[in-house]
Amino acid sequence: SWALEPLGTIAVAACFAFVACGAIRLARFNVLSMTSDGAPKKPDKYILGLPIPGAAGILVSLVAANHAVSGGLSSSPVPILVVVVALSFFMLATIRFRSLKDMRMCCRTVLLVGFALGSSVVLALKLHIAFALGWLLVSYVAIGLVESILGMTRRAARMRRSREDTAR
Repeated sequence: SWALEPLGTIAVAACFAFVACGAIRLARFNVLSMTSDGAPKKPDKYILGLPIPGAAGILVSLVAANHAVSGGLSSSPVPILVVVVALSFFMLATIRFRSLKDMRMCCRTVLLVGFALGSSVVLALKLHIAFALGWLLVSYVAIGLVESILGMTRRAARMRRSREDTAR
């Protein structure tokens, strides 16, 4: 009701979709984290779909940022609705997001984490710490999206080369 109440039934549907997608995402995580005999698997480097704490953290950071700017964000409910629907989609999508449980520190990882943390500190100092939390979580989502897009283009190029090799 913080920002979406003026939208009525559409807002209720979007909020229900967020909760339902979160439940489905949790069920998928539980199924994928078990071996065929029911034993837990070792955590993977990536997880499928946006983790629920990340999605919820973005919404919480929006509320905190709204209070930091004296209610200026809640006056436009449509962008907030778009964020809720997008987060719902990302929870169910087959986009691979990094699992922070087993992170290896290679050059690319250090650069990405350094950029996210450095830019968050700048935002916290320039604006408000609530914006830094949101930026960190949005950075996590953006990194997952960029890595998925890059992975798709690499796979497509590999498949193209493979077809060309078999055609010869």
